Amino acid sequence: MAAKNACFALGFAWRSSCGTTSETAPRLLVPLTGLHEIKAKDDPLASHRPPVVECNPLTGWYAEDDELEIDTLACNYAALSEPAAISVTRGEHIVTTLSHYDLTATEPAEAHVAILAGTVVLFETTIAVPGPAEVLEIDIVAQQDIARGTPLFFHLHNHGQNTWNFAPLEVHP
Repeated sequence: MAAKNACFALGFAWRSSCGTTSETAPRLLVPLTGLHEIKAKDDPLASHRPPVVECNPLTGWYAEDDELEIDTLACNYAALSEPAAISVTRGEHIVTTLSHYDLTATEPAEAHVAILAGTVVLFETTIAVPGPAEVLEIDIVAQQDIARGTPLFFHLHNHGQNTWNFAPLEVHP
């Protein structure tokens, strides 16, 4: 009882850390610390690649404040991968947040965003460019088991100068 009272005294902390158990706490699937660019031959969405990929290794994409940031002015096509840090069981939820600032372009276009486990598309959407800033809460129900070490892919391409942020992928029961 004393532990619960200590958590209650912390207010919000009780809900976020004291109210979870190891069975309900989110697990980190992709911490975004081992990301690397992939070559066309390893890209499960290679048909989307432009003839020339120009992605500045210093400013095109990077981890900042525990998020993946992609700047499409410095990276016209992002195809990034990191192996799954843990296994996922069919039916578990893979949760992340994708956000972007106002999307600009000289001519109307579409951005394409996808998250894949191996060759399996877990999430995919197109977003109109130009468009307003937006935060997408993504909750994917795993349709099959995903083994630890499976390559997870982040795919993004659009036209214009835009900044996108992916939060780390978490698994929830």
